[in-house]
Amino acid sequence: VGPQIVKAGTSEVALNLSDTLPSENNGLSTTQEAEPVWAPDSKRVAFNYVVPESHSNGFGTTVLFELRNDKWVFLRSPLDSKEVKEAPEPGPQDNRNQLANFAKRYLPKNSYSHAVLKAPMTGDFLKVAKWTNADTAVFWAFSADVQAGVLFKLKVDSEGNWKLVKARVLFGKAAEKEQGW
Repeated sequence: VGPQIVKAGTSEVALNLSDTLPSENNGLSTTQEAEPVWAPDSKRVAFNYVVPESHSNGFGTTVLFELRNDKWVFLRSPLDSKEVKEAPEPGPQDNRNQLANFAKRYLPKNSYSHAVLKAPMTGDFLKVAKWTNADTAVFWAFSADVQAGVLFKLKVDSEGNWKLVKARVLFGKAAEKEQGW
């Protein structure tokens, strides 16, 4: 049995995550269990995970879900287009250039080094660090290649659209310290 969300106080499966998160069921393994990060009201959850690669440090990403009308449904990442309606298949092919994509989408052009935009060779990581309230999450995007990352505080509306609240760019040792994978 792969990862699942069950209804509170029961063993009834509310959401089977076997095809969404790396597991033996889909032939993928991770360097760690998919780490759930719950919103304070328990109606949104992010699953952070790292998929190892032989030629890099691996790639880390997150998959989000929300409880809508008593049913758990996929919640688009702040990097997904509005056309994305379901969780992508897990694996490193989905997780490249996350820091670059976040920077391009949410930051002014003069606020980061162009090195951030290069395709990473040694690892690119994205995770939800925490939810500050029911609809606001702090994302951490990091590239091992340039030892740089950005903390993005984003708010999601009822339609699943994300809006930047605040961002902080970190380089060198400060970024490595925040990485914490």
